[in-house]
Amino acid sequence: MSLIGEIKAAYLWQNVKRSLRSVGADPSSEERLRSFVRNGVSATEPLFADPHQRPASYFPGLTASPWHDPDEFPWHSRLKAAHLEIRRE
Repeated sequence: MSLIGEIKAAYLWQNVKRSLRSVGADPSSEERLRSFVRNGVSATEPLFADPHQRPASYFPGLTASPWHDPDEFPWHSRLKAAHLEIRRE
């Protein structure tokens, strides 16, 4: 891990953290986001969930799946209820 990578990551992280707080983001996600930022500026090598899949932008904690259960997302029911209005748009 290079000093320049660390400096870039620290600078970028301060901006990301400020933005997250301004929109009221869940603070429990901060560590995953911080890892994403550090990986993005090459300050650290990501720990890939699958060694055969090495994406250019790795976000820790996301699962790879061809589809996800819609009930896992709290906004799904509101989106489903509004589908007619959305279709009219």
